[in-house]
Amino acid sequence: MPEHIGIARTELAKAESILKDAESQLKEISRTLEERWNERKEIESHMKAAASNGQMGNLLEMQARSVNLDRSIKDLGRNGAQCLKRIHAAKHYVSAINDRLDHLKREAEKLNARITNRTQSLSAPLKLSRVKLQIDAMGGKKS
Repeated sequence: MPEHIGIARTELAKAESILKDAESQLKEISRTLEERWNERKEIESHMKAAASNGQMGNLLEMQARSVNLDRSIKDLGRNGAQCLKRIHAAKHYVSAINDRLDHLKREAEKLNARITNRTQSLSAPLKLSRVKLQIDAMGGKKS
């Protein structure tokens, strides 16, 4: 089993990776959304110019492009909202893992103290090894 721990990423590393991926995805969505908005504004000004010059063919083309941009902007907004939910959930998960790691580290310290004080507890060394394995699996350093 110890050889698998080195190969597999820890639970904390996986959670942090998911969070970073979601954050980079949100940045990409925001960048694309900004581009679409700028393109939409540009087309709107061209539409006004085409309408005032009587260029109906050009105006219809731009209106069709405008409708497509509006759909794209709406979809990007929806994707951005879903991404924000994933980011929130990932942050909550990372926080929960860190809380669990802190709890396990405190438990390990208590068990170490019991072993150091040479209590008659036979289960303390076994519990300590279990706690250390959990800490390693989650990605924390042993205290």
